[in-house]
Amino acid sequence: MSSRVNALSPAGVRLAAYLCTVESPSHLNQYKKTNSLEDVASLIGTTKRHLNRIRKDWSEKGIIKRKEKEIQILNWDKINELSENVRFEWLSTREIYKTF
Repeated sequence: MSSRVNALSPAGVRLAAYLCTVESPSHLNQYKKTNSLEDVASLIGTTKRHLNRIRKDWSEKGIIKRKEKEIQILNWDKINELSENVRFEWLSTREIYKTF
């Protein structure tokens, strides 16, 4: 059961919730191009700098793999756990591929 993302949730929870919201079974373990890190940060209510800290931490923990402006999700179970089972309700399919 999922609920809406709480703006007071930690940024890591919001980023994980965002990734789970845009998850597509056909794109598992595929790189997702980041057109604008600023857009993703704005969508989840944080800064680009903080988003980079989270991505660095997750990369060091083996949750994701970073490559320039792309990431590869290595551990979807951990991303789902970090999301605390919340999802963004306002994202449309078109928005998924424009951002993260």
